Amino acid sequence: MCEADVAGVCAITVKTVQRIRKRAVEEGLDIAIESKFNQRQRPAPKLDGEQHAHLVTLASSTPPEGRIRWTMELLADKLVELKIVDSISDTTVWRELKKRTAEDWAWQIKQRVLMSIFQTLTAFVWLWITSILMHRLHSIKPLS
Repeated sequence: MCEADVAGVCAITVKTVQRIRKRAVEEGLDIAIESKFNQRQRPAPKLDGEQHAHLVTLASSTPPEGRIRWTMELLADKLVELKIVDSISDTTVWRELKKRTAEDWAWQIKQRVLMSIFQTLTAFVWLWITSILMHRLHSIKPLS
């Protein structure tokens, strides 16, 4: 079986087959077939759930006097001032809020889709029941 056949069967590129074969020769088969993704060390999250909740609550609150809205720098400084975190950058604040906003947006879309489906089903069931009742009413013979 050639590299192209292996690549086709595994749905990967020939270059990937070559890299895996090279790793198998140099480091051993077990290491070669183990995913590099599993080997990467992920950095620890900057904020835990409670700290993230404080950030979202703070960002949703009224901004400081003399300000129209919260800036990332103001939020970062306030988190440190309130001793929620020892230190945090405005970029990290932005990323955390962006992550939360994306999750909220996805949830809102799901809610709208589900509500639309529910309304459609409700209308369908209402029409179905109405048609059954109308059919029964028309089939009743008048009393003489």
